[in-house]
Amino acid sequence: MPTWLSINAAAEYMAAFARITFLRRYEHASTIMISNRPIEDWPKTLGDAATTSALLDRLMHHAHMLSFQGKSYRMEENALAKNKKES
Repeated sequence: MPTWLSINAAAEYMAAFARITFLRRYEHASTIMISNRPIEDWPKTLGDAATTSALLDRLMHHAHMLSFQGKSYRMEENALAKNKKES
């Protein structure tokens, strides 16, 4: 993604990229998707409820969904590094 894009343009760019990527791969190849946002937030994040609904329909058609709960290792490492710097 170009670094000069505004936040709104960046969101539109990512939404278009996601739509194109998933629609081309639908029933042709495996896709692993990760997100730190709940699925309920995706229409707001991608900006178009109808397109997001179609995207999620295709993405979840043959999906295996895994949900992980608990502390983030990345956040824990960041906290440890910050504490180390302050010491």
